[in-house]
Amino acid sequence: MSNQINGVAEMGSEMDKRAEIDATGRMAGMRVDDSEITGHFDRDGCDGGDGDNNGENNNDNNTSNNANNSNSTQRPLTIVYSTETGNAQDVAERLGRLGERWRWEVRVCEADEFDINTLLTAPIILFVLSTTGNGEHNPTFRSLWRQLLNSRLPSDLLDGLVYGVFGLGDSSYARFNWAAKSLDRRLDSLGAQRVVGRGDGDERHYMGYDGVFLPWSGVLFNNLNHLLPLPKGVDKLDDDYLPPPRVKMEWLNGSGSGSGSKNSSSSNTTNNTNTPPNNPSTPYTCTLDSSTRLTSPSWWQDVRHLVLNTPPTLPPFRAGDVAVLQPRNEPSAISNLVRQLGWEECADELLLLCDRQSSHSDNANHDTQTHTTHLPSPLQRYTHTPTTLRHLLTYHLSPYAVPRTTFFEYLAHFTSSDVERERLREFTSAQGADELYEYCARVRRTAPEVLDDFKSVRIPPRYALDVFPLLRPRKFSIAGSKKSHSHAHASNQLQLCIALVRYKTKLARPRMGICSAWLESLKQGDEVHVGVEEGTIRAPRRVNGHEDADEHADNNLTHTPPLLLVGPGTGVAPMRALVQERERDIHTQPSAQNTALYFGCRCSGMDELYADEMQSLARAGRLHYRVAHSRDDVHGNKEYVQHLLQQDGKRVYNWLVERSGYLFISGSSGQMPKGVRKAVASIIERLEGVDENTAMRKVEYFESIGRIVEECW
Repeated sequence: MSNQINGVAEMGSEMDKRAEIDATGRMAGMRVDDSEITGHFDRDGCDGGDGDNNGENNNDNNTSNNANNSNSTQRPLTIVYSTETGNAQDVAERLGRLGERWRWEVRVCEADEFDINTLLTAPIILFVLSTTGNGEHNPTFRSLWRQLLNSRLPSDLLDGLVYGVFGLGDSSYARFNWAAKSLDRRLDSLGAQRVVGRGDGDERHYMGYDGVFLPWSGVLFNNLNHLLPLPKGVDKLDDDYLPPPRVKMEWLNGSGSGSGSKNSSSSNTTNNTNTPPNNPSTPYTCTLDSSTRLTSPSWWQDVRHLVLNTPPTLPPFRAGDVAVLQPRNEPSAISNLVRQLGWEECADELLLLCDRQSSHSDNANHDTQTHTTHLPSPLQRYTHTPTTLRHLLTYHLSPYAVPRTTFFEYLAHFTSSDVERERLREFTSAQGADELYEYCARVRRTAPEVLDDFKSVRIPPRYALDVFPLLRPRKFSIAGSKKSHSHAHASNQLQLCIALVRYKTKLARPRMGICSAWLESLKQGDEVHVGVEEGTIRAPRRVNGHEDADEHADNNLTHTPPLLLVGPGTGVAPMRALVQERERDIHTQPSAQNTALYFGCRCSGMDELYADEMQSLARAGRLHYRVAHSRDDVHGNKEYVQHLLQQDGKRVYNWLVERSGYLFISGSSGQMPKGVRKAVASIIERLEGVDENTAMRKVEYFESIGRIVEECW
């Protein structure tokens, strides 16, 4: 992030400039009527800001003219997003397209590319944020967030900024949309004015995030256009407005129609091997040592223990950290897609990328530095290194994911059938959201399957990066400690516990996850590009009575607090790493034996992961190990990890409350983490003789100070 704030002095100098900013910057005295600021959205007549349909089609020339005409209205709108899975980016870009149709001068950027000083000069900023971990901001937003939390910032710092916040989260988490909520409160405390009440998109809503986004965006643009109306004689662009591609593809020595230079093994271009290319989040090259099935061969689910040999350059990692892997699509599936799209003639032509604000053709030398603000960081190398459409589809795009609303918005532009166009537009309206859910999300229909139903659609190759979402890296908790005494090669290996995703949709078609298919295809010695991030779960240590995270301070270790680990299914991965790390500590401090693991699975002998290892430690007295088998009872009674905690109530209370221990929860989100928190509250209620609300407040307090930590997905 460039031009970051250095204390309050720099901010003060920027604040002095505000009085000089006219309508092209921060508008003096700009306020929004509080009656228009509401978190409860009136759905009647609200269509997400689509407006009236004038029934006119625009070709590319008209599109460019419309965009140029909109620049004269002087209504800048900045949209900042922070994402891990790509959902927040999709919402931000949808907002951007709505803004362009209303002739706002839109700039969309990721938080780590956002100039912090823009907060002090931009008139209107919209934030689109997802939440990660236990109510935390995504890594791309953390630098900005730390600066906003500076206690020395004056309460009127952002007086004059008009803002909106839309959060994307999962209401099964205790800290649902915590990132958006905390940002909303902080901006308000610094004097900024809401243009609309915060929108809390919920993945659990039957319509997904659209259940809130569609009405919220309608209220947003109604308020924005009331705040800064269009000048007289300037109208909103009609519903057929098609923005130019946000990322340009410039074919070398051709036009993308099959006449250009072809990729070959001797070309100075990207590779087409089984290994996805490095990107900023996966910079280290490992090799696959082994991939071992952990579940019984007769069991329906295939859970693998993967061991990767790591290079010396891989940074040290600790128990609780997360490995980042970049998958790729199956090449044969991409070949089928290329044929379906009719892109055979251009799929292997060499091309360069640039954002739509710049053009390589403007420069005689392709090595000239270009403006790449709109290019996602994994694609920025292709501003200078030639690539192909096939390579982008294989390694960087996700055409076989269940498409989002954006996909259908674009298809409506690319069909020659009036009937199909009407149907596609109905899907993207608030009134048609239920039908879109039934047609697409509920049955897990993929983009190629949608194209089978809308046969008149012809997607121009230059819109590939708009139509298909980015193929995002996948994150997995590391399942082994580098410092384990029981594994001789642990210091140069990275271990993972991954369930391969196979399922049948309601269309009765078998599916396998993109990452799962890639992992299953790997052979021993294949390269895997990896990154490592600090996880939410961190092993606590105390040195001389104080918390210490220094792994080199073990000789001074005087106390290791008790650990209660709850990790059913593949949630056992970070817990296994913690258990191994505690095993190492036992050699220097006997109190490290205060570790309990509560594991959950369906059937004994079928899907009890790492059973032999954990049972051996339990027999040796170095681990309190309990397993809940939810399908073993002949009478059909189901036992879960929260039941085991209730049975061990005195131990749980003694370790967590009386001895200041820690409770870590990892696994599938939903009822499990809620059940665990409720079980702990019930134990406190019973043993302390307090009411339910008091007990739950104590659980929430432990969460707030990091003594109860949840990392679920």
